[in-house]
Amino acid sequence: MRRHPGSDEAALDLEEGSSAGVEAASTAAAPYVGPRPFERGEGRFYGRDREALDLMYLAIAHPTVLLYAESGAGKTSLVNAKLIPMLERKGCHVLPVARVRGTTYDFDSSRIENIFVFHILASWTDSPQTEASRLAQATVLGELKRISAELAGECDEIPQIVAVLDQFEELFTHYDHRWAERRDLFVQIGQALEALPNLRILFSMREDYVAGMDSFAPLLPGTLRTRFRLERLRRESALEAIRRPMVDVGRQFLPGVAERLVDDLMKIRVARRDPHAGTQALDIDLSLTYVQSPTGTTSVDLPVINPDLPPHGDEFIQAE
Repeated sequence: MRRHPGSDEAALDLEEGSSAGVEAASTAAAPYVGPRPFERGEGRFYGRDREALDLMYLAIAHPTVLLYAESGAGKTSLVNAKLIPMLERKGCHVLPVARVRGTTYDFDSSRIENIFVFHILASWTDSPQTEASRLAQATVLGELKRISAELAGECDEIPQIVAVLDQFEELFTHYDHRWAERRDLFVQIGQALEALPNLRILFSMREDYVAGMDSFAPLLPGTLRTRFRLERLRRESALEAIRRPMVDVGRQFLPGVAERLVDDLMKIRVARRDPHAGTQALDIDLSLTYVQSPTGTTSVDLPVINPDLPPHGDEFIQAE
């Protein structure tokens, strides 16, 4: 069951989450990030306040949370731009976002005990290249105990530690020859959660790989029952995502233009061929619109929407 904050607290969280990073971002020339995910704490991410708030309280209240969505729905951007800053304002220590694949830093991979664990721990380490030999034999619990000890020396009270495992579908799409190590990863995560009551794990992955988690869920406290599906943007949220970044840089769409842009985008279905490509078609189109708009003007007219958009996301706006 979700734990919802009181109305006053929720309003404060939303206000803080909405304003984070806007002042720093306002110095940038363009209002839209383009074909890439938002980065940690980056401003001008709009339209997902409610989802960010719900997800934050789930992440605080439950040892494990599974965030999932259609490809291109903006999971990584939501986590980086909204969720992490909100958790940090709640006093949580959020570890660097980790993935289960990456480079081995020229270290002999055959000497790595668990390739998935190695990549997660490398994400949490300041100098993974120089510590590759240690990380090759390290465990999730051992590394988190080391991090907790460092925090204990810096804080009067050890904060809640939140680990985000992003693009977790890579567990099922990479290193097939090391498939047996998948179970051991969950065993290690389960051991860490049992030993560290202040630990929280957020798994974020594509919806079409969620079924693969079912056989491993019993290895985790709570059996991964707490799940959050990120829906496609509704029309009003999409309008906010379009309008607000323009306002931040002192520009705006002409009357009716944003509405027509959203209506056109709602009719488009974009095939996603690359599971690791950018973010939504929304930011791609709007970035192009901004670049092509006349310089020195404060209003932007309707762009031409190309029905053959590049493969950076699925249909991302939910029809009403």
